[in-house]
Amino acid sequence: QTGLDGRGIGVAVLDTGVDYNHPEFAGRIIKGPNYSFRAKDATDKAAPGAKAIPEPKGADDPLDDFGHGTHCAGIIAAGADGKGVVGVAPKVQIMAIKVLGAQGGGATYDIAQGIHYAYTHGAKVINLSLGGSSSNGLVEMLVADARAHGTLVVAAAGNNGWNLDGP
Repeated sequence: QTGLDGRGIGVAVLDTGVDYNHPEFAGRIIKGPNYSFRAKDATDKAAPGAKAIPEPKGADDPLDDFGHGTHCAGIIAAGADGKGVVGVAPKVQIMAIKVLGAQGGGATYDIAQGIHYAYTHGAKVINLSLGGSSSNGLVEMLVADARAHGTLVVAAAGNNGWNLDGP
């Protein structure tokens, strides 16, 4: 089975972006959109003494400015290169789609757009390691649509530490 550019299975990572310059992913990153991009204005200032983190350059740049998306992509696809760790699927392509901002927060609509983009652009697997307290049904509808189109959707549970089994 092929995905994305025909070289293998495509896994879309919908998160804070992916560090597409990381050597573990060399030659296996497909840059998707950045749905969380919001232009900064003159009042946006870094905290005093804050470490400089590379920032995405626009709505077409899914660069990770938080680290969580790169971490998830590494679990999935870190290369079997004899260095560091090896992902569970070290030969897959990663489609980086940024749906969460620099602090890890995001909008339901951004997540929904990311899901739609992923399965309509060839991803065979969508990874959603994110959570929230409410939804208007849009994300659920797009997950169902992605599944109907043959895309496996994998979602994390428990990121917020909530007990969903009862009191």
